[in-house]
Amino acid sequence: MKTKKANIIHIHGRRWFDRINGNTYHTVEIIIDGEHAHKSVMEYGYERAYMQTAQEWLEANGYLPGIKHHENGGGEPLWQYTERQGMKITDTVDDVLKLDL
Repeated sequence: MKTKKANIIHIHGRRWFDRINGNTYHTVEIIIDGEHAHKSVMEYGYERAYMQTAQEWLEANGYLPGIKHHENGGGEPLWQYTERQGMKITDTVDDVLKLDL
């Protein structure tokens, strides 16, 4: 896979809580160096799960070359990787209505 360079990554999460079933869902929008790069489909996940969704997309699309993975299945946090690489990362999150995902 071809690696891609990013200097500034902004991740914008949107969360929706389904009160009937008690589940939280999210979407994530990724902005790389001021350009829209990706918007995910609605996925299950609460709290900061949108960051994991973003990290998975960034890695799958060549933006995180050399990110560390552990034998137990865990991996290097995105904030730690970007700090080690001299990249800037920011994130915001909004709790929204389902139609705003």
